[in-house]
Amino acid sequence: MDAKFRQSGKPIAARVLDPSLQSLVSFDAYFNHTLFHELSHGLGPGFLTQADGKRVEVRIPQGNETEDDKNRFGPAESVTLSSAEP
Repeated sequence: MDAKFRQSGKPIAARVLDPSLQSLVSFDAYFNHTLFHELSHGLGPGFLTQADGKRVEVRIPQGNETEDDKNRFGPAESVTLSSAEP
């Protein structure tokens, strides 16, 4: 991760950030952002309730989405989030 930060993250930040913010760029901040991003993948709801009332596991593709939908939004169009199992 350190190499990725040094080779790409820091040089990109130097080009796009206002100079007054560049002192805030650090490996620790990058590492913590990445760590908590990855941890958050496990915190979402386990089941969704679709518009028709059917409850489905989030990890199971529904088969009715376009490739564009899969890339941008995931499988469900109209859902209510629920963390409880059925």
